Amino acid sequence: MIKQLTLKNFRSYPELRLEFKTPWTVFSGANGAGKSNLLEAIFFLTMLRSFRTVSPRDMIRHGESGFQLGGVLERGVWKEELDVAVGSGNDRVLTRNGEKLKKSSSFIDLVQPVAFVPEDVMLVSGSAAGRRRFVDMYLSMLDPGYRHKLYCYNSALAQRNGALKRNSVSVNLISAFEPVMAENAVYIMQRRRFFASLLADEASALLPDGERFAIVYRPDAAAESIDEYRVRLAAERDKEFKRGCTSSGPQLDDFLFMLDGQPMRAFASSGERRKLAVTLKLAAYSILRKRRAAGRNVQLAVLVDDVTGELDAANRELFFEQIKSADQAFFTFTGVPDDPVFAGASIFAIAGGSAQSLSSQQKGI
Repeated sequence: MIKQLTLKNFRSYPELRLEFKTPWTVFSGANGAGKSNLLEAIFFLTMLRSFRTVSPRDMIRHGESGFQLGGVLERGVWKEELDVAVGSGNDRVLTRNGEKLKKSSSFIDLVQPVAFVPEDVMLVSGSAAGRRRFVDMYLSMLDPGYRHKLYCYNSALAQRNGALKRNSVSVNLISAFEPVMAENAVYIMQRRRFFASLLADEASALLPDGERFAIVYRPDAAAESIDEYRVRLAAERDKEFKRGCTSSGPQLDDFLFMLDGQPMRAFASSGERRKLAVTLKLAAYSILRKRRAAGRNVQLAVLVDDVTGELDAANRELFFEQIKSADQAFFTFTGVPDDPVFAGASIFAIAGGSAQSLSSQQKGI
């Protein structure tokens, strides 16, 4: 459980320190008060990435050169002290229990977060990049080996693209990156296909009986073997020299969400899209929960950014029931929630870059 969170020059906060004493915590305040920033800080501290932006530079408080996040995690009788400092060049320094770390793998996975945010609707109606990011994030939590393979592929891809942009380079230099790309691309596609099937099964179990839901994985450069993928890369070199970039691969994959045989992106109403987005995140949470039950020593945290207001009473109650098995949960609301499930929760009033803990009387409980 996260017992303490500190922020310095993060988003709207010049400096803030919070103590968490209960499993459920509510951040209450007006729109724009900075509630979502606190959820993002928790997510970044545990995953070293944001659910809102690709570049950590975007999270630096205006006019500052970097930000710092710290936290104290309680793991049974043990405590972990984590600290991450990020500069304007996206350079970062990771510290765990006072020791500087070189690898992010030694920093993350102590807590695995699942964030429910209004922007999740873009999983259904947005670009393929958002769906790939969603799959990659939760697949990496399940399979650290996948995270490493994805890093190796993207690194080789970036180097190959850099070489393709320089017309003077030789074919030998271009082809030098292809064995690494092929080896990792095939693994990435295999695991994405596996996760799409697993996620569809979990989501189907959460949807009403009679609704036929499926996820169709569409690899951009399907290949069953490393050799087949290398042949494909070699065949496309000439046209890629003219384009100056690699024209196919896992970086262009997509996932189609199908309900009763129809693609939801084209046919679903806005309400159906919002409902499916919540369902997909609940399915990802369920997968992580089952993996933890199978023996993985990891804590689960749920971050809910004011999305339950879009649910009717029955689905809202079902949502709370689904996430109650989390080790810790953080919520944002514009007011203090009156749902019975929050009776024992800690409530913080957020305003002006500060957080005030509310007493039971102030909560209205």
